[in-house]
Amino acid sequence: MGIIVQKYGGTSVSSIDKIRKIAENIYKTKKKGHEVVVVVSAMGNTTNELLDMASRITDTPDRRELDMLLTTGERQTISLLSIALKNLGQDAISLTGSQSGIITNTVHNKAKILEVRPYRIEDAINESKVVIVAGFQGVSYLKEITTLGRGGSDTTALALTAALNALYCEIYSDVDGVFSANPKVVKLPQKLDEISYNQMLAMSENGAKVLAADAVRFAKHYKIKLYSKNAFKSGEGTFITDEAIMKTIVAVTSEDNLIILTMKKTNLERLLIWLMEADIFYKEVWQNNDEITFIFDKTDIQDENYFLGWLDRCEVEYFSDRGKVSLIGNKLYEDPMLLIEANNILDKYKIKTYGFNLRDLTASFIVDKDKVKELVNLFHKEFIDK
Repeated sequence: MGIIVQKYGGTSVSSIDKIRKIAENIYKTKKKGHEVVVVVSAMGNTTNELLDMASRITDTPDRRELDMLLTTGERQTISLLSIALKNLGQDAISLTGSQSGIITNTVHNKAKILEVRPYRIEDAINESKVVIVAGFQGVSYLKEITTLGRGGSDTTALALTAALNALYCEIYSDVDGVFSANPKVVKLPQKLDEISYNQMLAMSENGAKVLAADAVRFAKHYKIKLYSKNAFKSGEGTFITDEAIMKTIVAVTSEDNLIILTMKKTNLERLLIWLMEADIFYKEVWQNNDEITFIFDKTDIQDENYFLGWLDRCEVEYFSDRGKVSLIGNKLYEDPMLLIEANNILDKYKIKTYGFNLRDLTASFIVDKDKVKELVNLFHKEFIDK
């Protein structure tokens, strides 16, 4: 009946009881005649706990050693889940990222997958075993252990789906699918039964946490059937498809863990050279006449104090007390009424904006951090609830 790839996030495997339930779900899928490859994250807050241990030693742990440390979290999960499946009478094998053939570049903490050589996985499938793969990790072509960065387990799952020519991939978490807004920010967002790759990618790139952006890119490139589901509830979840949803606005997303700096184009070269030397990645770049705005996610910066100190010395204006709210839809640039209505809301509720960017699927506004939640709810009420 073909191969199905399932991915379970950290909240889905955060306890032994949950791991047992996940094992039962996998066992039922296998009994239906499918071959099953499972990708898992570290249990619960394990990754954060490991990061905290390292930070107690130094604020700037060596990136290679950090990868060696962080990859132990997934190894714990894969072995426990394999034990649980064997206890149900289903043969299983746990494999690390390197054992699974996940080949990456040499960038520690934020590696990119270059190639997948799933020979051991295919051998295990031929023996009718369930294969449990450690997400978030791989091995560089220099034989160094690497991690894939935030959302790396999603990326692992989609890369394996493509390499194994699987029927589809299911991404399981503790929510019912993809919603029109973060349920922690908007009280009653709408669950989306389906959404296009491009719209999902825009959501992921602008703050939605349900699927990693790199994973959505894999799905789009290889036209993979992708579902976002709840690990502990029945239901179809959300189907991510190549067909565009024609609604003008499908979601409102937000980010508030940002550093935003604005500078003149004449100073650009010095900043870019320093960012490259310091191995710091910017999230977005906006241009307005002779000014350029860089947006950084704080989680991408290993030593924030060092970064901000350098900006101070260079007399670059930056802000860490601002956030971003984005409208996600379809051909937003073709609808001038959208911007009129959005600006009316900003004026009515006296919400000051410090930047605006309009692209095909995204209209983003930079506002004070303490206004982000309010604006998400106002936009959701105006554009989605009505």
